[in-house]
Amino acid sequence: MAYVPKPPFPKAAGNPIRSADWNELVQEIQRLDTAKLDKTGGPVSGPLSVSQTLNVTGNTTLSGTATVGGSLDVTSTTNLRASVTVAGPMSVAGTSSFTGAATFGDVRVGAGTGAPQDNLEVKGNARIGANPVRFTSAYSNFSSATNAEICNDTGQYKTLMLLGNRAGDGSTRKVSVWDRLEVNGMSCATSFCNLSDRRLKTGIVVIADALERISRLRGVSFRWRGDQPATSPAATAPAGPQLGVVAQEVAEVFPELVSPMGEDQHLTVDYSGLTAVLIEAVKELKADNERLRQRVDALESAVSAASPASAA
Repeated sequence: MAYVPKPPFPKAAGNPIRSADWNELVQEIQRLDTAKLDKTGGPVSGPLSVSQTLNVTGNTTLSGTATVGGSLDVTSTTNLRASVTVAGPMSVAGTSSFTGAATFGDVRVGAGTGAPQDNLEVKGNARIGANPVRFTSAYSNFSSATNAEICNDTGQYKTLMLLGNRAGDGSTRKVSVWDRLEVNGMSCATSFCNLSDRRLKTGIVVIADALERISRLRGVSFRWRGDQPATSPAATAPAGPQLGVVAQEVAEVFPELVSPMGEDQHLTVDYSGLTAVLIEAVKELKADNERLRQRVDALESAVSAASPASAA
């Protein structure tokens, strides 16, 4: 704050300077000397408050609290060892190190021109964590035993890629989703697997009346409706004829195979669960076929025994 001497002020020629004014003037000079920012370089050990833009051509080291009302532009290295608040954009062409808390408006990391296009803009790759996840704009094969990669590869693979950590043998990457995954569109893979370990199951009971219950379902051909909004799960469905079942019909016979999906609670069917029903239905058909075969064999034996040729 500016130094304000006690009245009367300004003083006329010949007026003495009171000791109180003199002491306060000396204290103000000392305060300004302590708080001044040396433009030729050097650290700032106390608090720094700048209401406008702060431009630093060399290195800047702030050991105390820093508040910059405008933007912060550092050509070389900046080290901030306490809390820092930058209301406007922050641009650091060299290395930036923050030991304390930091709050910024918009930040660009890496060389660029103009203001950052987002709250955080990274020109190049970004790495997060001790077991790092790398964010890249092109596939870099960064994943390893402890690394993972997320890349928007529009050049080689032309897709958003998620590459997980490699398994213990170093050959297979793993990406795990611990919650429900809903896909509004086609899901393709080289193979699918479902958790089915006996050690995780209890109350195992064979499906009863599988053949009769499966006969109550319809296998149908259909087309997805094309008048659905963009938020509908069917908005990106294939346009051609499809084969399947109707979820409402399945719910009447096997409610455990039907569950809702999305905000509108559209019904889905666990087609893999129908496999278990089909297995038991085929076994029932096989048992019926064996019984019929035995009856046919018995009838053929009886007819053969009663024929004239047998009697002769």
